[in-house]
Amino acid sequence: SYFFCRYAGIEGYAYSESTGGDHFVDNVGGDLIGRWPIGHSGFAPYIFGGGARQLDPVIQWTWDAGGGLEWRFAPHVGIFADARFVWADDTKDYGLGRLGIKFGF
Repeated sequence: SYFFCRYAGIEGYAYSESTGGDHFVDNVGGDLIGRWPIGHSGFAPYIFGGGARQLDPVIQWTWDAGGGLEWRFAPHVGIFADARFVWADDTKDYGLGRLGIKFGF
């Protein structure tokens, strides 16, 4: 993630669900993020939207939108939980939840 100001940034991601297919990386994408830090607590709810290129098992474009909550316990490191809805070109649309560690620069 890279935030150009306190309230807006961009995020890039890549992931693999299985390495047994044709590609090691299954999905590569990015989002525009709007966040609202709550004082100096380290907590910030956020919304996001963007797109991705799915490479395995089906090659297709996807678009997503969602929201979540981040807690930064250090200036550039935090944990997050979010949910998104994904619109896919060639397969069924679906929902996705994530929980993880976020590094901001």
